[in-house]
Amino acid sequence: MAAGTATATPAPPAAAADPEPEINQAVPGSPPAGLPCTKDPYNKTKMCWQHSGDIIWVINYSSHWGAYGYWWNYYPTDGDFYRQGRCISYLAYNTWGYCNKDMHENSLVKFRSCDDDSEYRLCSAIESART
Repeated sequence: MAAGTATATPAPPAAAADPEPEINQAVPGSPPAGLPCTKDPYNKTKMCWQHSGDIIWVINYSSHWGAYGYWWNYYPTDGDFYRQGRCISYLAYNTWGYCNKDMHENSLVKFRSCDDDSEYRLCSAIESART
């Protein structure tokens, strides 16, 4: 290469953008017993994961707020961020609601329960399960 000749350096591949959140309103129902669940620190909300049917259950224990179930889905490997969303319940106090999601079998799901959808929300620890 001649002196003073510039070469183009290829740009690194662009990082994949996070998937657009799927926002669903919970509909009333009754979850089966024995599901893996998580509660926010003040027991205002609870979220459970039902493997059979890929169903997210949320309940609001506070008369002033909704229940927000945040979830993240990884597929085809546990490191590939595939889908995310929220199952939001504005149902009456102490009423279970659910959002039915269709996820790839044996994929990783992480979930947490929050008492609000703002930056000031209080949330549970993040739990993991398989579809």
